Amino acid sequence: MKNKTSTRKRVLTVVLTVFVGAIIFAFGITQRHWFDAQYVYLDNGNAAYQTDDLQTAIKFYDQSLSVYKARMRSETWSERFLYPHPDRRAAAQAAFHKGMALLKAKQAEAAVEAFHESLVLNPGNMYEGTLSAKDQEAAREEAGVVKYNLMLLFKSQPQLAQGQGKGKGKPGDGKPGDGKPVPSDDPSSKPGKGDKDAI
Repeated sequence: MKNKTSTRKRVLTVVLTVFVGAIIFAFGITQRHWFDAQYVYLDNGNAAYQTDDLQTAIKFYDQSLSVYKARMRSETWSERFLYPHPDRRAAAQAAFHKGMALLKAKQAEAAVEAFHESLVLNPGNMYEGTLSAKDQEAAREEAGVVKYNLMLLFKSQPQLAQGQGKGKGKPGDGKPGDGKPVPSDDPSSKPGKGDKDAI
């Protein structure tokens, strides 16, 4: 009786070992053939940009951004476990390089949009506690480069900066009834915080 039980245990152990081995082998094959399209498209865009093939570069940068957005929308728990998380900083870099390519292709308005998208993805201050100090500093520098290029673009083409604030005002906004400024903006000749009667 003991012999039958030990034989069953051995058979069960062998079957489980083969089963687990098959799963690990399948996972290894999947990993071997998997590549991160977000980085591949970004690298292809950079290569095209270096050769002044601007339209191809823009296309690759768009594809890199599309892969990032699609993976962020539809990432399953198994993909989170098995594969690297979509890289937000790489997406910000793709948007920035797309903006530079658009600028070089004399499409300044589209370049402004791309720079803004880059800053939404990496404003430079969103990584506290999630990255090492070195990587946080790199993210801040990358965002600083985008802001600097955007500022230079606005300086060289001021018309692009119009309407880039938080919202476009309408005539008469902030001026109630008789045309006086809103109370907080009403200057006063009295010292202190202003004329309390203006409120």
